[in-house]
Amino acid sequence: MGEADDAALQGALLDLTSPADSLGDGACDLIDAIADPLSVLPWPNQYPQAKNISAIMDELVARVSSGLDSILNYPTDMELSRMKLAGALAGTAMLRYAEFCRRVAATASPKLQCYSKIVDNLLDCIEVVFAKEMWRRWALGSFGASPKRDAEVLLVMFSIWMEAVVRSNITADEVRTPSKSGKIRTY
Repeated sequence: MGEADDAALQGALLDLTSPADSLGDGACDLIDAIADPLSVLPWPNQYPQAKNISAIMDELVARVSSGLDSILNYPTDMELSRMKLAGALAGTAMLRYAEFCRRVAATASPKLQCYSKIVDNLLDCIEVVFAKEMWRRWALGSFGASPKRDAEVLLVMFSIWMEAVVRSNITADEVRTPSKSGKIRTY
């Protein structure tokens, strides 16, 4: 999802890379390495000081869920601004977090395999949300670039309609992710 359209006002920045201080230095180093788009996706055993992989998985799943919530709930404002999703802080980090969790769940001990269904649901949700968001951005850019004066009215109506579409049910078999309390939350 590129933000190459200079005419689009950036109203917010999605940043999923804030430090996870509560997990300890080893976990922070691992999470930073996962988010780094210029490095190969690490394996947990490369960071022996990151002891609690389950807590790290919980943190990464929460970050991806939070990012999806932010995209889905970003409101249409008077300037029709967009949330900046491109780059290492948002979309790329979200995909790398989800892929790390998928790899760990698929290859780790039975204790961590419980994340497999959660991560599959997150990946399904990412696919649908990113597709909706890319369509919304393309259409808004197209309407915004129109030389017709009447396109402005259509642009506003379309923005409000697309906000409803983006927020509607995700449909990837009702994607579910765990909340902090451990209960399943449906988008």
